[in-house]
Amino acid sequence: MDYCSSNLDISIKFLQLLVPICITGFVYYIWHKQKSKELLSLEAKNLIIEFFELNKIFHDLEKLNFDNVKDMQLRIREFNSHKVKVLAKLIFLQNCLGNIDFKNNVDIFKGEIWKVSFIYEAYFENEDNYAVTKFELDKALQPKTIFDNDLHPMLTSQEVLLEACKKIAMYRSI
Repeated sequence: MDYCSSNLDISIKFLQLLVPICITGFVYYIWHKQKSKELLSLEAKNLIIEFFELNKIFHDLEKLNFDNVKDMQLRIREFNSHKVKVLAKLIFLQNCLGNIDFKNNVDIFKGEIWKVSFIYEAYFENEDNYAVTKFELDKALQPKTIFDNDLHPMLTSQEVLLEACKKIAMYRSI
């Protein structure tokens, strides 16, 4: 009987030490997962803001809202600057998430944004004839679609990524 009670006392002492360690480990694990979600959420929110800035510049260029070639070149520089920021944030999210669908959508968007960027670069150096440049830029940017109200392919691919970013920003899975 003495032997059983001493083993029980040792077991109770051992459990008293083990329970706080297990609880601490569990709390740390939950906190770590939550912090990871917060980081991804914050990055997704920042990416949404960058998307809207990029769209604003893109629409200015698409609608030819510039007065001269210098203004057009400034907008193209702004577009390229925001393009780099957006792509860097997308690659970060893509690497953190490891989602195949998200990766495929990012790749589609990258292809479309590079197409637009190459169109802009072709007209970046042309200062000779502003009216011709404006007309050519207008024709090059127009999407080849049946309906006039369709979005540009870059914006269409971006729409899918925006929806994914909204879900991430609200702590939902994509």
